Order: sequence, then C-alpha cells, then structure tokens
Amino acid sequence: MRAMLIGSTLVLGAFGAPVRPERRDYNVGPGQDFATIGATPLAFLEPGDTIRVHPLPDGAAYHEKFVLSGPGGSEAAPVTLQGVPDPVTGALPVVDGVNAVAPTNLNWPVGQRSLVQVGGANVPAGVPNHIIIDSMRLQNAKPPATFTHWNGEVMTYAENAACVWIQNGGMITIRNSELYDCGNLIFITGPTGTHDIFVEGNHIRGGGIPASSQEHNTY
Repeated sequence: MRAMLIGSTLVLGAFGAPVRPERRDYNVGPGQDFATIGATPLAFLEPGDTIRVHPLPDGAAYHEKFVLSGPGGSEAAPVTLQGVPDPVTGALPVVDGVNAVAPTNLNWPVGQRSLVQVGGANVPAGVPNHIIIDSMRLQNAKPPATFTHWNGEVMTYAENAACVWIQNGGMITIRNSELYDCGNLIFITGPTGTHDIFVEGNHIRGGGIPASSQEHNTY
C-alpha cells in the first residue's frame, strides 16, 4: 500500500510508517509560501521536488545565490528549479548576483565562482543527478559585485564566476532561461564524472571580462 498526503491527512504505509509524497512544490514569491529561494529546503530536496519561483513586482530581482546538490532526482522525478513567467508580460523571475545572500544552512567552499552552483557542496553532500533549471533569468555574477556567503563573509565574485557552474553531476538540464553578464554564463567542469548536460532554448549574452581571454559565454 502506498501512502500519500491529502490536505493535512497523512496516509500510512502497510506497516504503519509514514511515507513521503512523491512530489512537493515549494512556491516562492509574493503571496506564496516562501519569500525567498533560500527559505525553501534546499538542503533536503528529494526526487520530484520543484521550487517554483514567481516574479517579483516591477521586474525586481531576488538577490540570492545558492547550490543545488545532494543526490538530486531521477529520470521520472527530477529536482526542478522552475521559473514562473509573469502572466502579463512573460518576463522571467530574476536572480541577481549583486549583493546576493546565500542561505546559512548550506555549505559549499567556492562561493566566488557562481551565482547558482550544481554539485560540489558539503551540505547537502552528494553528486546530483537529474536537475532541471527552467525559465529563470540569472545575472550579474562578476567583479566588482559582492555577495554574502553562507558563512557570513562578504566576498567579491571571481572573474570566472558563472551564472550557472555545474561542478559535478549528471543529467543536468538548463532550458528556456536567460543568462546575462556573468564572467562565464555556463561553466561545466568534471572532476568526478560530470556527464549528460543539456542546454537548450536559452538566451545568453554578456559573458566575459574586458581584456581577458579566459572567460566565455559557455565553457
């Protein structure tokens, strides 16, 4: 017997143990359950979980940075960061690196290198698989912009900071998004077997650092 959560009623499995629902939605934005992305349980995401980010009024940005790590999802139930376009203008929700603040319950060592990082965290630990980033606008992770890291330290982005840095993981998808004005817009490394990265339907511009040949739109 499968268990499910219906309203506030917990249905138990065959042996009386509570069983987690297969999918959870965490809605972020005005009038939603969470005011910020960092307030969602980023350290405890499980297969099928979706963080739905709604746009802020007048095109305002979420000044946040974070890591998507841990075990991730599965082919049938990925972990998804899902932007919800403005119903009138179609504008995507914006995450901006300028004065961004990282959640204090996460722990990853190289905050200067990214706005959104996939894998490479101490908390949540693990090499994630089946992560989707969809319909988000990610921007402004490069010097001289600064941010507050998870440990409270105010830091300046590295020149090779990425809007999205996939440090490790597999079956990672970035689609239907806008990535602007970071040192690297998408940066992929593979020290522990990064594989199967899908990048489709995005609008990217403004990558690089003046007078430097080391930063790119995608790398």
